[in-house]
Amino acid sequence: MARIISSAPQLAVTDVQKTIGFYEKVGFSVVSTLENNGRKVYGMVIKDGFQIHFIETKQNKIHFNADLNPLASDLILWIPEIEEFYREVIQLDIEIDEPITKRIYGNTEFSFKDIDGHKIMVCD
Repeated sequence: MARIISSAPQLAVTDVQKTIGFYEKVGFSVVSTLENNGRKVYGMVIKDGFQIHFIETKQNKIHFNADLNPLASDLILWIPEIEEFYREVIQLDIEIDEPITKRIYGNTEFSFKDIDGHKIMVCD
């Protein structure tokens, strides 16, 4: 049977270059970008082997999972050093959506929103 070796979420964004800048701020590196008429319309970033892809929206509007269910996130990251990453996000002056919390099911979690408003849940 064929194996899946990786996957990458693809987020719709209004400005690929600005979005890449935000993710570089939190430690991602640029893998590649694609341009159309001098404007970046697609981008890929990576951190610790995990890629995120960004595609420019044609409507200048983004739909978020939380629009369909307020408990939903657009992206979930598992980071064992969650307390360290939480401090880094705060030091970068990124607005915390939900502060770090120990859940009844055992996970420690927090969430923040990226420059486009995508809710990013971080779990340990």
